[in-house]
Amino acid sequence: MTIFRKIIQNIVPIIIISFAVIFTYWDLPKTFFQQDEWLGFARMISYEATGGVENVLKIPFILGKGHFTPLSYYQLYFEFKLFGLSFEPFVLVSIFTHIVNSVLLFYFVSLLLKNKFLALCSALVFAVGVISNQAVSWIGTSTNTQGAILFLLLSLIFILKYFHNNQKINYHIALFFFFTGLLFKETILFFFILAPIMWFLFGDKIGRREFYLFMKPLIFLGFIYLLLRASLFLIPSSIGVTSANTVNLSLTADVVRLIFAPFKIIPQAIIPQQYLINISDMALFYLYPQYGFPNPYISQTVLFGQVIPYLSIPIILIGFIFYKLALLKKIIDLARSIIFSLVFIMLSSLPFAFIPGDLADFPMYESRHLHAATIGVSVFLVVVLWTIVKGLVKKSKHAYLVMLILLVSLLLFHFNLTRTEIYKVVNVSTARRNISDFIKMSYPKLPQKVVFYTESNTSYYGMPQEEKALPVQINFGLILLVTYNQSSNFPPCLFDFDHESFHMLNQRYEECDGRGFGYFRDYDKLVNAVKENNISMDNIISFSWNGKEGEIRDITSEIKERVRKEP
Repeated sequence: MTIFRKIIQNIVPIIIISFAVIFTYWDLPKTFFQQDEWLGFARMISYEATGGVENVLKIPFILGKGHFTPLSYYQLYFEFKLFGLSFEPFVLVSIFTHIVNSVLLFYFVSLLLKNKFLALCSALVFAVGVISNQAVSWIGTSTNTQGAILFLLLSLIFILKYFHNNQKINYHIALFFFFTGLLFKETILFFFILAPIMWFLFGDKIGRREFYLFMKPLIFLGFIYLLLRASLFLIPSSIGVTSANTVNLSLTADVVRLIFAPFKIIPQAIIPQQYLINISDMALFYLYPQYGFPNPYISQTVLFGQVIPYLSIPIILIGFIFYKLALLKKIIDLARSIIFSLVFIMLSSLPFAFIPGDLADFPMYESRHLHAATIGVSVFLVVVLWTIVKGLVKKSKHAYLVMLILLVSLLLFHFNLTRTEIYKVVNVSTARRNISDFIKMSYPKLPQKVVFYTESNTSYYGMPQEEKALPVQINFGLILLVTYNQSSNFPPCLFDFDHESFHMLNQRYEECDGRGFGYFRDYDKLVNAVKENNISMDNIISFSWNGKEGEIRDITSEIKERVRKEP
């Protein structure tokens, strides 16, 4: 009977969580690579061709002045070598990692609340939640974001174990996992502040000496990480490699961002973005009718940043009220968990307060940036709901039934929203896949020198109406280079990173090491490139994209004839 109970308590939750994630992200394999993946693949190809695997391993150190995420880069490189451009395996890795993270959250909340039912509730909210779905659905950001969260959750588990049994080995393991997570993505830096707060909330021994002994290895780890990041500035950037701008000259702006960042993230981590946009639209309609309605340029930028942070005030008040109620009922674990979850959400915003440039001032966080915050949200929502249920329903069995009904309602709400977001990506990805597959099937082998030309009747991604392009978020020439590289073996000099050659709207033709490659959307630029480089008509490949009908058509013969007739 004991063995059966253990199976029910441990194995069944894992099965439930796994099915929830798989069912939610069932259509994710129908999507496709978006933008960062192509740039990463191109850089890996170029560096491996010029210096082998060792050269690829240097890339994170060269680019590390802005972001130092070597482990996520190495994981993506390993997957690229293993899977090539087969998209589905990348998705399976992402989904599997999300399952693992959800199970780890279940285990952490089990330790936190000492209640496996509530732990399962929190894990399921995290598993199907729409707030940070981009961390799972966008492969280009999945590796670093989910990798960092995996090791953060391991850190939380072992540090909580340390508070429970006072075995220092658990604390040291927690710090090891935390440091490993930092090498996936720096957004978990807030653990440096969260750890001492957890010591006050959950630690048994309270005293100056105990606190000093607790902080000593944490401070040492922070010093090592700071030294590591500082040393990266001594590494010169190679020619053709640019690093993100890391200088922010306004100390005042940083302080203001630091203060207001928690108020920005709380409502965005709890309330789905579309509902927040609706609130901002209503504010525009009633407060500033002179700007017209709807006006997303106002409601989703300046006004969003002015209105939405105020929603954090009632959320914090709700948390404080239920914290007091839990204390009155002497449910200490619930009371501590409410404080912990709110603090966790607020602290998760701090790394984004120091983003260089104007991005830190943008009022709306992208979905993937809220992934860490949703850990705190999943605990907060479940604990608050459970406190309400326990206050209204006296019988324990009835309380669990009511909680189950509320949980299912919440999960269905998020499940539908997450599926809707995935369907949006599927629709765009279908067009990208069709275009890429059609071109590769039509021309499986390329000549030594080739020029691609594409026409379109649609503009995308906020581009001016006169900028007709394909439905991709990066230069299509780069996608073609990566796609054809396996069969064409392009020289690394064609993968040029010395300037914005691969900006979405850029067009160019270049020759090196006996090979030539070009991509154009503008017919006149195509003609000029053909004349200036004496390109043979046989080397022109052309396609036309009808965005309204979703059709791709080979127009190579037509374009060749047109170019041939040019004076």
